[in-house]
This record gives sequence, structure tokens and C-alpha cells, in this order.
Amino acid sequence: MNETLKIYNYEHELFDTGLPLSEIKELTVHVISGDEIVDVTKVDGTTDTFDAADLAGDPRCMFFYDGNYDITKEQLSKWIKRADSYDWDDLNNI
Repeated sequence: MNETLKIYNYEHELFDTGLPLSEIKELTVHVISGDEIVDVTKVDGTTDTFDAADLAGDPRCMFFYDGNYDITKEQLSKWIKRADSYDWDDLNNI
């Protein structure tokens, strides 16, 4: 069974996007008021965007732009072990 991309909202809840990790080439992760919004580039060159607020059925609120960062395919196995949406500033500590 193929593991899928999961993203966090501001309440540290994890939401499944349904996208298999094997299809991901790279990610750009935006953290907005604690919610992850992930721009995905797939191995076939297509792109998709997933928003934790949408997956939670919540309206998008933007009080803070917490930052953004990129994750390569090689970093993906480490990144998926993060504990919440703020556990990204130092991947070496994950």
C-alpha cells in the first residue's frame, strides 16, 4: 500500500490529500495562520495544490503568513515525520 500526502491544520490535525507520495517530485509548503497549503509538483510534471483549511471544511482565515519552504523528493521521507505545521524550520531536528 502506498503512503499518501498528509498535511496539518492550525489545530495540529492531520488531513489526507489522497495523493500517493510516490507521485511527488517536490513540494512548496506555505504555512498560513498555522494551516499548511502545499503546492505539489508531481513526477509527471503536473501540479496540484492542497489546503488544510479546505480539507477540514473551514473557511480560510489569514492572520499570519508564517512562512514557506521547499521539500525535495529526497527530503520527503524526513518531512512526513514532522509533528505539526510549525515543525519545519529545521528538518535536521525532525
